[in-house]
Amino acid sequence: MVSLFNQFKGAKNSFRTDSKRCKIQPIDKFDNVNPTSHWSVDRWWTKEEKIELGIEDQDMIMSLEEFKEKTEDIENKIHELNEQLKELL
Repeated sequence: MVSLFNQFKGAKNSFRTDSKRCKIQPIDKFDNVNPTSHWSVDRWWTKEEKIELGIEDQDMIMSLEEFKEKTEDIENKIHELNEQLKELL
């Protein structure tokens, strides 16, 4: 980011990058920010951008039947692990 920032400083009007992590914000957005309380700039990224960058996970929505199947699968795996632990003991 340091390198990209230096490029930006050198040519603000023509600066371009393919880096999805580099997002230029207008200085006006910082005018209303109290620097002692909140300078987190990721609040200006969309949920989709955060998911694409790996900052946030995509919401997983499933039906009740899918949820039931998932919990049963987890229950079976726990049972298998408990059986393996019994054998070791």
